[in-house]
Amino acid sequence: MEMKAPVTHVRLALLSWAAFVLCGLAHADPLSLTVSQSVTYDSNFSKNAASNSETISQTNLQLKLDKSYGRQTYQASARYGLARYAHFGDQLDGNNYDVSGAFSSGIASNWQLDLNGNASEYLNPNQDNPAAQRVVKNTVKDRNLGVSLRYGVAGRLATVLSLGSSKLDYSLPAQYYKNRDQTSAGVRLVYATSDLLNFGLGVSAVKSDYPDYVIGGESERVAQRSIDLSANWQVTGFSSFSGVLSLTRNSYHSDPDAKYNGLTGRVNWNFTPRGHMRYALQLARTTDSDSSQTSSRVYQIGGLLDTAINTVTTSINGSTRWEPTSKLGFGAAVGWYQYDVKRTQSGVLASDISGPTQSHYINLRLNGDYQFSRALSFGCSAEKYKQTADVSPRIAYDGHQFSCNASFTMD
Repeated sequence: MEMKAPVTHVRLALLSWAAFVLCGLAHADPLSLTVSQSVTYDSNFSKNAASNSETISQTNLQLKLDKSYGRQTYQASARYGLARYAHFGDQLDGNNYDVSGAFSSGIASNWQLDLNGNASEYLNPNQDNPAAQRVVKNTVKDRNLGVSLRYGVAGRLATVLSLGSSKLDYSLPAQYYKNRDQTSAGVRLVYATSDLLNFGLGVSAVKSDYPDYVIGGESERVAQRSIDLSANWQVTGFSSFSGVLSLTRNSYHSDPDAKYNGLTGRVNWNFTPRGHMRYALQLARTTDSDSSQTSSRVYQIGGLLDTAINTVTTSINGSTRWEPTSKLGFGAAVGWYQYDVKRTQSGVLASDISGPTQSHYINLRLNGDYQFSRALSFGCSAEKYKQTADVSPRIAYDGHQFSCNASFTMD
């Protein structure tokens, strides 16, 4: 313990020095610099029946760029964070970061090119770790690159071609099987009936390789094909709607006879009436086998059921926000999730699942914030959550969180 304090002080000193150096840059439009601090108390940090509590301190330094130059737009963001834990510091203290960039440019009279990429490193949430290893240092590294080319910027009909690549890595050996290399490609036709309403029809292909998920001596590969319909509708000046419905077919390298066909999708509605209130509602049906979120499968490995790529999630999220003044705001949110573990029988797939194949998670959240000035803001929140158990690593737990934060921004 005697050695950790000096190291922490050195890191904070470097963070402060970097903030000082960047202050001058932040005054030059379009740069902004934010230094923030949050403290969170979680009554069940371990997310299990032991209900180990924890207090987490998170210090962030973030620099943002948003610049338009003619028909080109440049955006970039970099955040570096220091996380400190009161009770589990020896296992979990460390750094985290997010870096992202995007570039958009018009080409000729009717083309548009968009490039984007991001990289992040963070601790895997405890509830997503194995049941016997809830509080361990499981670092997740996430990398993504994407490019899209659109023809039809000004007209009613547009064609969009997109390509993507991503890589996901876990540091915990027990979750190496989740490491994933993924590539994707898609094309979409978009038709705008007016400035307020457009429809889209798209097809996509995604290849997900799991190099450390070895079945029958070979690494697993999931090949996905999807057809989707989308719509965006500005109903009124106060109400907007967007939605997508996808029909997906998945095939698996480990078992040619194993297939998955299913519907997924999401619907978003936002309502901002006259006055100081805002409302939002989202309905979604997703799966968690890959970033395109459209597959389901059950594996049996060493007698343990792996549910990393087999759960269908149905969720409802609603929120409201009241702003009585330009500086003061209050919000409330509720989330409900239903997890369905699918039964499948084919080759290496589990022929039977004993125990509950459905579980639920619910959370209620209240928050408030105060914008003291353009540069300085404060906020606090309280949250109650509860998870029921199923045959997957989701085990029963419940608890509550309290959090407060402060941020200083120079732009």
